[in-house]
Amino acid sequence: MSAFKGLDKALKVIQKKVEDTLLTEVAEIVKNEELYHVYKDMYSRPTSEFYERRYEQGGMGDKNNYQHFVDVNGENSRTLVVTNTTQFNPYLNGKDASDGYSQNTMRESGLDGLINYGDGWNGINYDWAEYEPATVYIENTIEDLKASKNHVKALRAGLRKRGLTVK
Repeated sequence: MSAFKGLDKALKVIQKKVEDTLLTEVAEIVKNEELYHVYKDMYSRPTSEFYERRYEQGGMGDKNNYQHFVDVNGENSRTLVVTNTTQFNPYLNGKDASDGYSQNTMRESGLDGLINYGDGWNGINYDWAEYEPATVYIENTIEDLKASKNHVKALRAGLRKRGLTVK
């Protein structure tokens, strides 16, 4: 264990280890749980009969579309933020321009909210006529993490790996 010249220096070392753990072990757990719910809550539901989903090839199920960062809220507060940044598919049929282009093509973000909260969320609508209800995959992810505490377990394990004693 290192000796520090004051609590401020010790706190900075601990905060750095917490941030590193949030960005690695904890982010991985959160992303995997959300991916599970994307498949369970969203992909298990039927879509428009002519639309072809992208899944792991650029769709909501593509882990490459997940971004994460640590939000510093004040001097001693850190929050892991994980977002799915999947872009809207530019094509009405999900694969090519033969059926036309999506009304949402120019939007930079919002697909995750549209799917989670349903048609009309934040002024964004689905291209096809049938109404798509909310999937609440984000809320389901949060509830499962609260129940399993896997994110807390990952934080503890990561901090131990970095030399900290945690209960």
